[in-house]
Amino acid sequence: MSTARSALLVALAALAACGQVASPEEVALEFWTAAAAHDYAVAAPFSTAARASQVAASLGAFAPEGSPAIGEALMSENRALVETIFLGNAAGERIAFETHLVQIDGAWRVDLDATAQEFGRAASLPAAP
Repeated sequence: MSTARSALLVALAALAACGQVASPEEVALEFWTAAAAHDYAVAAPFSTAARASQVAASLGAFAPEGSPAIGEALMSENRALVETIFLGNAAGERIAFETHLVQIDGAWRVDLDATAQEFGRAASLPAAP
């Protein structure tokens, strides 16, 4: 990962930790970009996880590969669903699912349990012909 990209992710994580409001789409993109790079320490502050090890354990065998593409959020009060697509994994498959977010103390966080279940279901489906 480039130094500039790392610095941006650290800055966004610091803002997230301080309760600065980033959009659900921004939070989802930063979470999945870090998770795809297996940088769970950067991903954790964008989620409901307290530690990087929780992010790694929740994603388990379904660790994402490729580049995340983020769609628009469907929001209701303190919850949001963000369309998420991973392109270009090792098998050349496209994985589409919803990232679940909750608002905690004014900041959006990826609901790790709900999102990991959704991602695991999508990742285990056979590729469309």
